Amino acid sequence: MPVGASGLPYAGPERFVAAGGESGSRAPFLLTMGAYHGTLAATRCLGANAIPVVIADPALFAPARWSRFATGRLFCPPVRQKERFVRWLLDFGRRHPGHVLYPTSDDVAWIFALHRAELATDFHLYQPPVEVIYQLLNKRRLLQACAEVGIDTPQTWFPRDATALRRLETELSYPVLIKPQTQILYWPHAKGMVAKSREELSPTYKHLLQQAAYEPALLAYDPEVAQLMVQAYFPGAADSIYNLSGFIDETGELFAIRASRKVLQRPRQLGVGLCFEEAAAAPVLADKLRALCRRVGYHGVFEVEFIEEGGRAMLIDFNPRFYGQMAFDVARDLPLPLMVYEAALGRRHQLRAAVQKAGEEVATEPRGRVFCNRLEFHLLLRLERLAGNLASSDVARWKTWLREHSGAITDGTLDPEDRGPAFAHLTAEVLQYLRHPRSLIRQLSSWK
Repeated sequence: MPVGASGLPYAGPERFVAAGGESGSRAPFLLTMGAYHGTLAATRCLGANAIPVVIADPALFAPARWSRFATGRLFCPPVRQKERFVRWLLDFGRRHPGHVLYPTSDDVAWIFALHRAELATDFHLYQPPVEVIYQLLNKRRLLQACAEVGIDTPQTWFPRDATALRRLETELSYPVLIKPQTQILYWPHAKGMVAKSREELSPTYKHLLQQAAYEPALLAYDPEVAQLMVQAYFPGAADSIYNLSGFIDETGELFAIRASRKVLQRPRQLGVGLCFEEAAAAPVLADKLRALCRRVGYHGVFEVEFIEEGGRAMLIDFNPRFYGQMAFDVARDLPLPLMVYEAALGRRHQLRAAVQKAGEEVATEPRGRVFCNRLEFHLLLRLERLAGNLASSDVARWKTWLREHSGAITDGTLDPEDRGPAFAHLTAEVLQYLRHPRSLIRQLSSWK
């Protein structure tokens, strides 16, 4: 029997009582990847609506594990150990059937899709087939799908070998971005690297090849995934990436969306978003995104990033899962975890009501709301100031930004009514730097 963090056996769905004191039990939600901000956002959203939430993660200080809304806390194998992780999931499902299961990272999005048929025996899923998920998470295939529905993307090349890369050297306008085709089971996770000149292209390409690699399971699925891609890079876009996020059902009829701009990320050039500002949803882009989902057959939660340059909005990433700043959209009346819950249980009426209500709540003009992971924000400013990568005027500018939005902040971790995750997050950050000081050095150097 699975064992919780307390050392006590996990009792399974039968231990939970339905909302409002009704007899019987509500289907619990199993969430993995407890260190991800999207997992914590889902935990809080579901728990606040009286839906039992079970967190499974190999790390003690995974923040979602420490949320007061987590009704079950389990240790599981790391996702990197794919076969062990899948066996654990299947065993858990057999012992405790009836949980809703949904991905919170690229790795588990692909794994859940790959093992969709097996998992569906004991879990409630809202999971597209693996071909759909992989088309969205593999950049080469995503670009092809975008072209079919008229979505613009940055110019991209896929050199097959060193000879093809050398031929590209004289054709490119620098800087360029060198990145993996997908983040699925890519260790260590790396967004990519920037080559600023022709002389840097080949060494940077080789360095990224040597720095990280895919797990055998993904290479067996797609042997060509190991080839890196070269893409046009727009340095100024790092300060303003346009995001569309939301939900679409399998018919394409039910569609709810929110927009934001990522204004600060960590690391600085290519990284995870720390600060977002509310934005108006662009109708044309929203329609094209809806068409893309229909074209590939996707349904569920999505978060899509666009670079805006010279009047063009170019899609650079599609996340078919819960995502980091999802708490911002939940706070803006888009309860995505609840929509997934209703959809997975086949409760069409409740799903339609939730989507329609979210649509009614869309403001015609942004109201100045922002998202900020303040723990990471302050830590980043201090470290960058100490390293000499940020001028005092830049630090002051960002502190002013935070102060000016103090009454309109959604924080991904800090919550006075749920303090445990902030403690766990800070502890995990400190331990990470103590164990792997080179990762800190890499982050600091990426700002230069």
